[in-house]
Amino acid sequence: SQALAIIPGISRSASTVSAGIVVGMRRETAFSFAFLISIPAVFAAIAYDGMRSLSSGQAAQIDWFTYLLAIVASAVTGYVALALLRWLMKQGQLLIFAGYCLIVS
Repeated sequence: SQALAIIPGISRSASTVSAGIVVGMRRETAFSFAFLISIPAVFAAIAYDGMRSLSSGQAAQIDWFTYLLAIVASAVTGYVALALLRWLMKQGQLLIFAGYCLIVS
């Protein structure tokens, strides 16, 4: 179900949570599982980009302060977004998230 996220407007998290629910997982378990299975892909992408930057010589040109600031901002907004998604899921309101994805796409 994660592969569906390559389609614009399809959320990777929502598709994996929905798939978990369809196969009989509790909502909370499906939510946790969906984000645990994303960890290897996220770290692989970070490693790939890092190695590509090092091999091309771009790493020396990076403004590291701005880069680290972007990482912190991304982590904070990601945490807030996950907290909101978890709350919507517990309330049984994933249709709100689906509508948001449709509008943004």
